[in-house]
Amino acid sequence: MKKKLKEEIERSLELMELQLNEDWKDRLSFLTKKTISKISDKVEDFLGIDDSEEEIKTDSDKEDITDKEEKYSKIGDKELKGRTSKFNTNSQIPSDFRDMTELVVDVFEGGYYNPDWHYKDAMGKSGETMFGIDRKHGSYLEKTSEGSEFWKVIDDNKADFDDSSGKVVTWGHGYDGGELKSRLLGLVAKMMQRAFEKNMDNNFDDETKKIILSDKGLKFNFYYATWNGSGYFRDFASKIKSAIKRGVTSPMELRKVAIDARRQSKVGRSSGKMASLLGV
Repeated sequence: MKKKLKEEIERSLELMELQLNEDWKDRLSFLTKKTISKISDKVEDFLGIDDSEEEIKTDSDKEDITDKEEKYSKIGDKELKGRTSKFNTNSQIPSDFRDMTELVVDVFEGGYYNPDWHYKDAMGKSGETMFGIDRKHGSYLEKTSEGSEFWKVIDDNKADFDDSSGKVVTWGHGYDGGELKSRLLGLVAKMMQRAFEKNMDNNFDDETKKIILSDKGLKFNFYYATWNGSGYFRDFASKIKSAIKRGVTSPMELRKVAIDARRQSKVGRSSGKMASLLGV
């Protein structure tokens, strides 16, 4: 329903554009595309429409997604070595939050995505996203001072009308922010450090936190779990706590427990790359 509504709006806009001169077409397209999603969302809410099941329609679709999950979980070393991160080996895993954030972005999350500008099926229902921070599904982060500044910087720079060409110039899919990258990474590090520390306090006692924080591999695994969400963090934490209760205290053995927990979850596609980083 939502998709059909968008198509109808876009067709109407195309007819309107035929009556305008070329100089204004780009301006109209840029301004209206920003509002299409908002309009359709409002109508969807008013009508009580729930399109949450549109992504998977048949059993064969479900099988295809399962196959992809298994494929991604086995990527491991080969894909990791092809990345450009300066932290590509177990010995180079950083421990400070700024560098851990850069590693998360380089290896797992990537750059900019805007569903209004470069929609990709693989992104599903993702909202506007930068460095894995989803504006739609991570709105609580936008309410922090760092989150507010993060999205303001993006909004102020992601698009501009080029008078020389008469066209709107926008950030491409995967763009890393260019000269703004360092500033944006610093803001992400601050907001995600706070979320990570909250997750740690909510899921581990002091002794277990010491074990996690004393090993850079375990710390990084749970730092990235903060991107996955508090529910995944809680599930991964429960596996570690159960292992410790069984007497497993070796950091390397606990790393294996963490990877197994990730592999068996719905974010299992990240397990291969995480295993390579953790040397498991």
